[in-house]
Amino acid sequence: MLLDRGRHKVLVIPQVGKKDSANAWGWTDLPAVEVKGLHIEKVSTDETTALNSQVATVYRVIGRGPWPGGVKSIVQWMGRDWDQLGEAMVYGNGRRTQHFDVLIQARKAKGV
Repeated sequence: MLLDRGRHKVLVIPQVGKKDSANAWGWTDLPAVEVKGLHIEKVSTDETTALNSQVATVYRVIGRGPWPGGVKSIVQWMGRDWDQLGEAMVYGNGRRTQHFDVLIQARKAKGV
């Protein structure tokens, strides 16, 4: 798999925590960032079970360069909204193999 020639693209909407006028924390969307050249693959049943998410739809997003999202990011892909699960795993052992790996989970069932 060539890491910089994926056929998928997503729109990432990062979110940051912010206090409102009542001093309560909430989340604010930052500008959306399009990320291209990605490989997106379904997470295997074993991995899904290990995440305690058997009924959820989970995909792995793999790509090169910086990942613009954080743990509260919304990812838009295939006409659906997805939540990022945890932080992006970043691999950087060598220039040719450096990449990120992000898990995303569907916000709701397809067709709902």
